[in-house]
Amino acid sequence: MYQPLISKVDDMKTQNSKLKTQNLSGFSLAELLVAIAIALLLLGSLYTVYAIGQNSFKAGTRKIDLNQNAKIGLERIGRELRETNQIATVLPADQITFQDANFDQIRYINYYLSGNDLNRRLYHYYLEAAPDQWVAYNTPGAVSSLDDEQTIASNITGLEFYGQVVVTINLTAQSGSDSIHLTSQIKPRNI
Repeated sequence: MYQPLISKVDDMKTQNSKLKTQNLSGFSLAELLVAIAIALLLLGSLYTVYAIGQNSFKAGTRKIDLNQNAKIGLERIGRELRETNQIATVLPADQITFQDANFDQIRYINYYLSGNDLNRRLYHYYLEAAPDQWVAYNTPGAVSSLDDEQTIASNITGLEFYGQVVVTINLTAQSGSDSIHLTSQIKPRNI
């Protein structure tokens, strides 16, 4: 059972050389660098696709909001103008004033642009001798009184009214590079 020392050393060398000659699995530095470069290219491509999609979504949302905002303004003007029995503005004009048909006294609605905001103003006329009695705008000595004023739509860059029997409304809205132009023709029912 006794082995000489030299024999033990030879056995250890043999085991050591077997370890070196075995196929050790692993990646070389060059292989790792190539794999990392490919992964970075794939991640960069995925991010680019994501960023383009995100920008397209935002641009589409802006256009939808702009269109919706312009339609709200145009619909409101059209609905009230359709019911009026008197247009006080001489057309063509960049604003319009007409009698409010949904009020028991003589009151007027005025749509106009202030900067890029479409505003709606309600007001009435009265005589100083009888402030509780509202009169038509063209009554001699009539004084106007503002009842209400509000912004109906924003980003409106153009507003135009023209026509006699049928009133045509041109409305332009713009936000950044996006622009929309809407036209509506209204025939007031009570004129």
